Amino acid sequence: MLDATFSGGPHDVLAGALTLMIGGEPETVEHARPLLQTYADKIFYIGPLGYGQMLKLLNNLSFAANLKNVAELLQLAEGLNFKASDVANIIQNCSGGGQSVHAALYWFITVSDCAWTSASVTS
Repeated sequence: MLDATFSGGPHDVLAGALTLMIGGEPETVEHARPLLQTYADKIFYIGPLGYGQMLKLLNNLSFAANLKNVAELLQLAEGLNFKASDVANIIQNCSGGGQSVHAALYWFITVSDCAWTSASVTS
């Protein structure tokens, strides 16, 4: 038995590019590896059963913190009279970017309706 949590979306599944965080017995992971490689190109064995789920939760915590930080950044940028979409485009190409920051900026700029307003960032 394995717990094989993943990070990525539908486009990653189709590209065979999911990231797996796997807990269980090492021999079981190696036995399942050929199947796992059909949809994941980054496969991390991290320890006993349950560790995959725990690492997934840590990853989600990191992503949520980045969402909050991006919301705060966009609110601050608009308070300084920057256009949020300009700031988003630039930050994604700087050291302040990264995969989760990119996803958060995409969400706040293109999907959400002014999600970084003060009502959404407090609490």
